[in-house]
Amino acid sequence: MQSDRFEQALAHHCAPTFCSLKPASLLCFPRLAGLPALLRRYRAAFAPYGVALELVRGGAAGWLVLVYRPDLLERQLSQPAVGALLARAGYPSGGLAAQLAYLKRRLQTGDGFPHEIGLFLGYPTADVCAFQKYKGAGCKLCGYWKVYTDVEQAKRSFAAFDACRAAFEGALRAGNTVTQLLAMQPMRTA
Repeated sequence: MQSDRFEQALAHHCAPTFCSLKPASLLCFPRLAGLPALLRRYRAAFAPYGVALELVRGGAAGWLVLVYRPDLLERQLSQPAVGALLARAGYPSGGLAAQLAYLKRRLQTGDGFPHEIGLFLGYPTADVCAFQKYKGAGCKLCGYWKVYTDVEQAKRSFAAFDACRAAFEGALRAGNTVTQLLAMQPMRTA
């Protein structure tokens, strides 16, 4: 995979995570020989800016890459309601590394797609529960996720995500790299 295509995919799908608006983003790539090398390179480049990349599923159908801010993801998963849902789905309580390892196992060996991944992506807990209950039907709004509860808050989040994405993509077209854009982001504390 070419680096510029990878950068475009990162900017388009991960800008809200890069801007700390959500804890994680999920990317799907066809199985390409160059992806593992790109991931190694970008892991090293992004680590100083608090961004991690994790190959969470590989196979003939393609690869899923989780791009996340470990501090935000750990905070997200430690919320009591989120932790309770993950525990019901069999996730260990041993911290972020153990939960990511379990998610990887679920993605690689589970039956179907583990919809609790929405909790990792920062979706509202109530919407994740409703999605599971109604199997994706009957939502009030569809955007970055299917919204069943607070439509107005979701609209605000979607607008912020869209603005962040547009800014990242515009800066990329202007000649910046994603790493340069991360370096411009304000430093955060956990």
